[in-house]
Amino acid sequence: MQEIMKITRIYFYFMTISLLTLLQASENDPFQWLEAVDSEESLNWVREHNETTLGFLKSKPGFDARKSEALAILTAKDRIIAGSLRGEWVYNFWRSSEQPQGVWRRTKYQNYRNGEYQWEVLLDLDSLSAKEKINWVWKGVHFVSNHSNRCLVEISDGGKDAVQVREFDLETKSFTEGGIFIPEAKTNCIWADEDSVWLATKFDQKAVTESGYPRVLKLLKRGQSIEDATFIFEIDPSHVSISPVTIKDGDDTYHIINDAITFFEAKQYLTTLDGTVTELPIQKSDEIASIHRGQCVVQTRKPWIVNGETYKQGSLLSFDIKLFIETGKLGLIHKLFEPSQTLAIKSVSAGGSAIMVNLNDNVTNRLECYTFSTGEWKKRTVDLPANGTISILNTPDDSSTVFLGYEDFLTPDSLIELNSSTGEWHTLQSLPQRFDSTDLVVEQKFATSKDGTQVPYFIVHRNDLKRDGSNATFLYGYGGFEVSMNPFYLSTYGKLWVDPGNVFVLANIRGGGEFGPSWHQAALKHNRQKAFDDFHAIAEDLIEEKITSAKHLGIGGGSNGGLLVGVAFTQRPELYNAVFCSVPLLDMLRYHELPPGASWIGEYGDPRIPKERESIAAYSPYQNLKGTSEYPKVFFYTSTRDDRVHPGHARKMAARMESMGHPFFYFERIEGGHAGGANLSQYAELYALEFTYLDSMLNSQE
Repeated sequence: MQEIMKITRIYFYFMTISLLTLLQASENDPFQWLEAVDSEESLNWVREHNETTLGFLKSKPGFDARKSEALAILTAKDRIIAGSLRGEWVYNFWRSSEQPQGVWRRTKYQNYRNGEYQWEVLLDLDSLSAKEKINWVWKGVHFVSNHSNRCLVEISDGGKDAVQVREFDLETKSFTEGGIFIPEAKTNCIWADEDSVWLATKFDQKAVTESGYPRVLKLLKRGQSIEDATFIFEIDPSHVSISPVTIKDGDDTYHIINDAITFFEAKQYLTTLDGTVTELPIQKSDEIASIHRGQCVVQTRKPWIVNGETYKQGSLLSFDIKLFIETGKLGLIHKLFEPSQTLAIKSVSAGGSAIMVNLNDNVTNRLECYTFSTGEWKKRTVDLPANGTISILNTPDDSSTVFLGYEDFLTPDSLIELNSSTGEWHTLQSLPQRFDSTDLVVEQKFATSKDGTQVPYFIVHRNDLKRDGSNATFLYGYGGFEVSMNPFYLSTYGKLWVDPGNVFVLANIRGGGEFGPSWHQAALKHNRQKAFDDFHAIAEDLIEEKITSAKHLGIGGGSNGGLLVGVAFTQRPELYNAVFCSVPLLDMLRYHELPPGASWIGEYGDPRIPKERESIAAYSPYQNLKGTSEYPKVFFYTSTRDDRVHPGHARKMAARMESMGHPFFYFERIEGGHAGGANLSQYAELYALEFTYLDSMLNSQE
């Protein structure tokens, strides 16, 4: 008993010391005032540094040409017109130089297939923005059904994640007077039926989680005020968010509540319009991919032991959902897909006639279609182009027609129409070349990380590349949240960077989803350093192979990728001479305090827990800056309206570097959200700033 009490006293002593340390760290942060997003003091600091950065980079030779070239590509009239098939119509959102905010429009399916577009404009965001004096940015639409005139339109002020939701009438082409309206908030909503909506939003201050997302689900009926909506379910405030999902399977409709405990764990419940809630019998780590012909399709993140059998993590399984509803029992488990060392699921989508599984096969994609018939799953591999990236763009509930995208580094995007029942496909549209790729080659190479892991990366360069260490090289990475870095058509990157003779490299480090859940989980929480070690290893490999040298090597990444490059230059400043650090996380000891940072504790760990704080503190860029080190001249980019990654991260990092005498560039766009821009002109300017910066740092003769 005494020993227990002694251990308890020691535990509370260290907890107290840790809490005091946290408080002291907060109190001693001289730049915490920059976290006040819209304070006049903060914005004056922003304006001053914006002026310095823009003044320098816009005066550099080539800036205006780069911006013009980028804008020409972004606003080209021969871009892919990606569409969403609903009944007899194909819907599309389109931005152009004449309409920078964009228009939502539709055309008949047959006209779309034949390339004879007769667009009917439904909503003009430029006109709406001018009328309401708000810079509205399109965020998406929810249809009641493929044959209804009712839908919910989501629009955002300046590009924030927080949206305003308005009911829209497709027949009158206007917002429904007296229709469903949800004020600005981080909202999750979807139709329950023709006259009601599953709604999770900020009903009041207590209706949001610690991460700032909804925690209460209600059923809102037409004509009701939000306050009078029927309560359905609520989750613990420490969880990430609650969201409703409606899945149609033929004539059956299933309503699901997703209680996201962490970013990678959730409880899933079936619910009904009368409010009955039943938990589904799957692991919290697993994800419901769809329901197809009565089979609930589940993607596993961890091994699943069920009915005496163990199924691998990264598998795709199914069970009879109606049997479970009727009996409460989990019946026979069917196996659709099982991963291998180099083969993993990238995404799963369901159309009217098949489950489509997009696979990462050693980082490039291939597509398989599965149908359930006579008690078993039947597979068909679709004979699409190899060695590139496939995107599943649209999967209607009541049609076997599926729209796909295909691209690789040197092959422009194509829009493909697939019949998921037969596997037959044809190309509807193809982009023209945006840059000269005649003399370019793509290689996939592997670097050996610190622990011996082989880490792949792609490199794009001219076939007459001189391996003398003199090539300006841009290494891009992400490495988090199960996101795969697959080949993409370089387009603007190709025109502004590769075409002039430079080298582009894409890293496939751990933390991403390139090889399934195990590749991601290898760099979770206290293992985060492995992702950074992988990135350093690729940089060292490029230098050792004389592709480039530290003087000519630049790196870039955004969001979690911004954290990646922030760690890279603070840990190994001698490896890099340019760092484009975009919308980054950098103060990792306070990230959970800056909304919605708490939602990422499942990825990074919790700084309030001493052991996890210790591993985070070891790499957190903001805390690891040193006045005695010599760093590359970093370019920090963020947005005042970014409500996903707080602009305080970039602001404080730049201010701290400035206090230590380290030079840097800083640009913060007042609008644009996490995506970096609210219209195409802003994106073009950002590309010009990025590549003017890289060119001035990496091709300098000094």
